[in-house]
Amino acid sequence: MRRNTVLFLVLLWLWSPGVWAGIADAENSSLSFPVVLDLVFAQHPALKTFREREKAVRFEAAQASRLKNPELSFTFEDVFGSGEFSGIRSSETTLEISQSLPLFGQREKRRQAILARKKVLEAAGEEARLLLFRETALAFVETLYARHRATLYEELLSLSRKLLAVSEAKFLAGKIPETEKIRAEIVVADTETRLRNAREAYRSALRRLARLWGGTPPSDVRGDFFRRKDFFLKGLPKDHPRLKRFQAEVRRLEKEIERARAEALPEITFSSGVRFYNESDERTFVFGLSLPLPLLNRNLDRIASLQQKITTTKLDLQAERWNLSRKMERVRSELRRVEEEIRTLERQLLPRARDIYRRNLEAYRLGKAEFLRVLDAQRTLFELRLSRLEAYRRYHRLQAEALFLMARIEKDLF
Repeated sequence: MRRNTVLFLVLLWLWSPGVWAGIADAENSSLSFPVVLDLVFAQHPALKTFREREKAVRFEAAQASRLKNPELSFTFEDVFGSGEFSGIRSSETTLEISQSLPLFGQREKRRQAILARKKVLEAAGEEARLLLFRETALAFVETLYARHRATLYEELLSLSRKLLAVSEAKFLAGKIPETEKIRAEIVVADTETRLRNAREAYRSALRRLARLWGGTPPSDVRGDFFRRKDFFLKGLPKDHPRLKRFQAEVRRLEKEIERARAEALPEITFSSGVRFYNESDERTFVFGLSLPLPLLNRNLDRIASLQQKITTTKLDLQAERWNLSRKMERVRSELRRVEEEIRTLERQLLPRARDIYRRNLEAYRLGKAEFLRVLDAQRTLFELRLSRLEAYRRYHRLQAEALFLMARIEKDLF
């Protein structure tokens, strides 16, 4: 009955629209960043390994809380001696079972010390998820950048062909020499080569993106590359997974100290059994208790070693907190510079470059401007548009780094 219920739930999940929609998106259509991130989180093996390690820790903790197996002993005494002890006539046979019983909460302290490792794994798993978010965001930025770069070369090729058409018309009308038309043809041919390279770079970026979830490359990606969003990146979180991992390690070491102190205390062993006297054919019961004396080994060196590790881990925690703060300050500073560069390009330089290009192209049609002036204006406009694209590329990369440092996973990036 239970197996049928599980099978029904699995089939229900497989037939859910969300699962099949995600598979269809991955194979056939263009992918958005939220879909890509969900695919990576669902398929990447790094996250699955942490789940398996946590299961292993739970099993180990359950094993640590169990008692040791009892011991069965059998002794055959007073045999094959001399005189009346010759042979086995005067022998004594003892059958005894013993069980050690840990005191002072030793089993629970062992269990808690092992379970403390689970907290370290959870923090490491959170950090791995955050690292995957940053890696996915950076890969998506590069893919969108390659897509827009190819589009930019397509537009440049269209402008170059229009300029070539004007040159050919003017050459046929005898207004310009053939060398000027040939120069326009060279510009078109060079742009076509650059466009082919840009398209291949985009296909390579799609393949690299798909490797993050181990699937087939999508046909396209979509997202608003030229959007700036303020995520309110102020301060630093106190619970960054990288810091939580050090904090969990400190707690684990503290639990290990408690365990070492408890294990330094004696563990009592009780025993009971029956003894048979062969000569008189009688039997008696025997009972015993053993208690080790904590004189030579009290785990003092192990406790001192663990305390030293706690001190070292706390220093590592402080150093990592300073390191994250320093990185965040650098990222904020670079973000401010990139935003200022984008504003300058969009508000001042690009509008002027478009206007100058339109004027020179019109003047060239009317025979009032030279070909090189038009070509120079076109190249200037293209380089400024490419600079804007590069600036947004740096902006989104810095945003991904800042969100990582803030321990925030945001799907609304593009």
